Amino acid sequence: MSMLVGDIGATGSTWGLIRDADPVRYFDAPGYNPVSHGEPQLVSVVDAIEEEVGELRLSTIWYYGAGAGNSVMTRGIEKTFLSRLQASSVHIGSDLLAAGRALCQSSPGTVAILGTGSNVGEYDGLQIVSQASSLGYPLGDEGSGTDLGKRLARGFYYGLLPPEIKVSAAERLPSDRFEFLNELRSTATPNRFLAQLSRVLALHRDHPWVKQQVREAFTDFASIHLRNQKKHEKIHFVGSIAFYFCDEIRLVLEEFQLQLGEVVREPIELLVSFHQNQINNE
Repeated sequence: MSMLVGDIGATGSTWGLIRDADPVRYFDAPGYNPVSHGEPQLVSVVDAIEEEVGELRLSTIWYYGAGAGNSVMTRGIEKTFLSRLQASSVHIGSDLLAAGRALCQSSPGTVAILGTGSNVGEYDGLQIVSQASSLGYPLGDEGSGTDLGKRLARGFYYGLLPPEIKVSAAERLPSDRFEFLNELRSTATPNRFLAQLSRVLALHRDHPWVKQQVREAFTDFASIHLRNQKKHEKIHFVGSIAFYFCDEIRLVLEEFQLQLGEVVREPIELLVSFHQNQINNE
């Protein structure tokens, strides 16, 4: 039995190859998001996988990725994987389902993503049974890297940044706001473009201005997306923003009488554990 489990983001993907009693083999491949990428990018992912697995016949492929919760968009992924790889079946799930299976395994729980974007869902031990409404990076993604990046950019061009933070921001942002807006409009992935700016805030996380921005972002996230959670419930998080700002998230959750649960930057190893346990329980 050979199974391939993948955590696929827009910039890169990580895969775990489960093969009988052998140790799990992990490898990286290009990323893909059906919302922002075309067929050539998906083919590059499959090409990289073929180089790793060779002629090995796979019993199952589990693909978890951003933008993969829409059945229309996932048909192309399934078709390409089945036609190119020696696999009996391909199952496609969202990045939120990946978070649920990784962080909660077979137990129910509330899971959240705080990375480039943000999302929250209720997991029943196998599937996501409900999730928050998302307006994406233009109007939503509260608490995400995109949200934090917007806050830094606004502070920079509105002249609100403290001097030491302004110096760091100037290394990543053009001095002319029209040049910045043109770059933002011309990039194929404006959410990632903005999210990368959040690294400046991480560098100055102890500065009062940064603390205020981060607190406001996470408060928006909690007040909008966690307002219906039961008191003292644990919220589990996956994503780079959650990982690097977990202390700040904990403080905000406490204000809402909620608890911070498990936090991981990347879910692939825990995802593999979930599927190994499923195999052992069959």
